[in-house]
Amino acid sequence: MKIKLLSIILLASSLTSAQLYTPSGTVQASSNNYIGIGTNAPEGILDINANSNIPIIRGNGGYIPTGLRFIDDSYTQPGQVKEWSIWKGNTFNKGLSFMRYDAVNRCAGGICDIPLFLADNGNVGINTSSPQEKLSIHGKHVGSTILLHADNDSNAPADLMLWASEPGLTYSGVGIGNNIRNYGSGGANMERINSSKGGSYIRLLDNEINFNLVSDTGTKQQPLTLHANGNASLQGKFEAKEIKVTSTPTADFVFDEHYNLSSLEDIEMHIKEKKHLPEIASAKVMEKEGVNVGEFQIKLLQKIEELTLYSIEQNKQLKSHSQELKAQTEKVQQLQEENKILKLQSKEIKELQKQVQQLLTTKR
Repeated sequence: MKIKLLSIILLASSLTSAQLYTPSGTVQASSNNYIGIGTNAPEGILDINANSNIPIIRGNGGYIPTGLRFIDDSYTQPGQVKEWSIWKGNTFNKGLSFMRYDAVNRCAGGICDIPLFLADNGNVGINTSSPQEKLSIHGKHVGSTILLHADNDSNAPADLMLWASEPGLTYSGVGIGNNIRNYGSGGANMERINSSKGGSYIRLLDNEINFNLVSDTGTKQQPLTLHANGNASLQGKFEAKEIKVTSTPTADFVFDEHYNLSSLEDIEMHIKEKKHLPEIASAKVMEKEGVNVGEFQIKLLQKIEELTLYSIEQNKQLKSHSQELKAQTEKVQQLQEENKILKLQSKEIKELQKQVQQLLTTKR
């Protein structure tokens, strides 16, 4: 009823001040008390049948020169949005504002903000009236989340299609970064690189995530790829504070009493023939096929444990040889002592022989 009275008052005031213009100056009454523009059978309080002509709400500068207000009087509690308004003006920045108001304490502690702002320069702002880019989203950490759903609000994945600079070409997936123009045709994913400036970007595809780098000359590198199965491909060096590799089994089987430990002679023969340790891939194989770090660590541990067994065996042999050498040394020392005694006795015998010879000579 309020809207009806408001419409009648506006119509009457317009007629009085000659601000309402109609074809041939004709004003007709409808049978249902509705107002019709371009129709003699309005179906609502205000029914505008514009055909090919677009209705115009015109203003001429000012704080809020033009706009529409949508009010629901059933909202009476604090925290409820009673009114939405759409207006064109320059209150904050030049553009079209979609503003909402609290049912209580309107703009005095209650809800009073601009969830959507369309700037005159084409930028779009969500929760901001000063969008700096084509799309600027402001809000708290949770409030800034963008959630995409497939049709019917199902759990099926939703696609985000971004338009490239070439007309009629789009690409699937999401590119995050700079200096890259991605596009595709017929389902194929492609990239076009602007070589005037270096940059980097991340590409999210169906089954992998690509981390790409572009040099100043336009040379593209893809140093890191994360695959859906959990594997990662890295081109180049990798540096980290700590790396933990979980792999089973370990190489403790080497210490089993039934382990067949190769002789050093066999290992020497293998090295001379193959130019690498047994059970360790050659340099050519590593260069061609790469190295599984987990398996390689186990193999190296196996060789270290084998080397430990060789060292233990050699230590036993050294101890045995040391004991034998000690016994031989003691024997030699004993022989040397006996030799000294023999030499002394030999000297004494010679001296006695000399004395006997002198006695015999004297008696003659």
